[in-house]
Amino acid sequence: MSMYVWISSMCLMITLSESAVYQTPTYIAKRKGISRYELLIGNEANQAVKEKVIIDTKKQTETFIVPKYGRSNAAVVLDDFKKKLKLIYNKDKNVCYLLTGHMNNEEPPRVLKAIIDRELNMKTVLRSFRKVEEMQTSTWKIGKPLKNAHRTLFNRAMNKLCGKKQVFWLRKAKGNKKQARNQANHKRDGSQYACYSQICTTFYYTKYVFEPSFHTVRVQKTRCVLVIC
Repeated sequence: MSMYVWISSMCLMITLSESAVYQTPTYIAKRKGISRYELLIGNEANQAVKEKVIIDTKKQTETFIVPKYGRSNAAVVLDDFKKKLKLIYNKDKNVCYLLTGHMNNEEPPRVLKAIIDRELNMKTVLRSFRKVEEMQTSTWKIGKPLKNAHRTLFNRAMNKLCGKKQVFWLRKAKGNKKQARNQANHKRDGSQYACYSQICTTFYYTKYVFEPSFHTVRVQKTRCVLVIC
């Protein structure tokens, strides 16, 4: 079985303008240990979209349903922390990507649920809060199509999402993005069409800073997976 590891990501902290969109999460429903949330996310251009987050602490899975906005493709991102798999369905291109071994850099279901629940309990957000966006971008290259025999790796939700769709392994990108884009790629397996995607997921949290003086910071944490040829 092919195995690829999570690459070190680029992290960028951006101070957002006062017009940036912030709102406490909306709690949709809880059924059989599954918590569903709706988050209003935005950026310094005041673009706002609704992202749905589904957390199953028993099965240790997280699902992000993100609409298309900015340069980010509409997508469903499913993380299985038991299997250490990330499955991404790019809605715009109707193709799926599979990564494995990346979970050390992400919040597990119980931690993410606690973070969102804490924000949910904050009834109001003062405009005096300092607002920042933490960006993490990792670059991946299209690998080989997933063999049918390897689809047994999927859990039930993954199989429902991408069981009948074309799935590609993603592997660590070598060189810079410009060099990778300039590499000739004439494969007949559909990987050329599946390239050049950007999938982003977001949640936000509040933290308290005591130095040099006490103040509250609202962080919108965004992780992006950039897929290249």
